[in-house]
Amino acid sequence: MSGSSLSEINIPHIILEKTTSTIEIASKIEVDNPFFAVIAKEQLKGRGRFLDRKWVSPPDMGIYLSLLINETENLIPEGLLYITKAVALSVVDSLKQIFPEIMLKIKEPNDIFYKNGKICGVLAESKTKGNQVEKVIISFGLNLIRPEKNFEELPVATSFLSDLCGIEKAVEKKSEIINLTISNFKKNYYKLCCQKFTDIDKNFKNFLV
Repeated sequence: MSGSSLSEINIPHIILEKTTSTIEIASKIEVDNPFFAVIAKEQLKGRGRFLDRKWVSPPDMGIYLSLLINETENLIPEGLLYITKAVALSVVDSLKQIFPEIMLKIKEPNDIFYKNGKICGVLAESKTKGNQVEKVIISFGLNLIRPEKNFEELPVATSFLSDLCGIEKAVEKKSEIINLTISNFKKNYYKLCCQKFTDIDKNFKNFLV
């Protein structure tokens, strides 16, 4: 664990220089905070929706974040069906707040596209006991800076925020994107806690491919 070159993050958090995956670390952390973020500058085993899917996470070229949610008393198990949608909406809304000109689409269940390339992937995991949700972890990986052309691990259809705004601005906006996404997610999460599932569905459908 180390300090960060990131600007202030408005939530209790740790920042890792390098780790396997933020979701793996978040799953092992025991904290009392309602929300706690794990952010990595590089992931060695970033993953997608399935265990055999890899999320390429070069050092300092993206946002690799997991959010541990301990405030689950009012979330019923049915609400877990909408968590991934809530995360995707939170990322999309944040990027559109910062970059109004950006055109984003969501491919169900968890991929966000800019132009014809995937720019972000989201995940959600949970632990339940009977009818009680005990813990939720949401994650997103956002491509900020396009690597060199000889970087062979990237899927062909991949987009980067730097394609839109340039490298300098993509880096400059990193903390703002994190803070806005977490803030937007909290709003969406509390909608789920209030069982306003149709609100999430309606907004989600506006961005579907």
